[in-house]
Amino acid sequence: MGVDARIIETMRTYSEKQEPRMVMAHNIALHHHQTYNGKVYSRLKPNGTILNLTGRDYADYQDNVSPSGKEIPIEALIVGAADCYDALRSRWP
Repeated sequence: MGVDARIIETMRTYSEKQEPRMVMAHNIALHHHQTYNGKVYSRLKPNGTILNLTGRDYADYQDNVSPSGKEIPIEALIVGAADCYDALRSRWP
């Protein structure tokens, strides 16, 4: 999740104009694992900063407040729902 968002952010930085599709792609890459209620593993702080995960213990991250509700772009919620549906319907080896 973090790598994709960083790549798109770099592309946006070097672009001469603000392309709406790149903004949408960045929102999707950054937020598609967020849930509306905010109860999900998260690499984001509410300001959109990506955390550098270094520990393996959940307690290291439990104080992090994930974006929730209307803080999450609608396009990310749609892609997240489609991703969940695909995972449920896909056959695993």
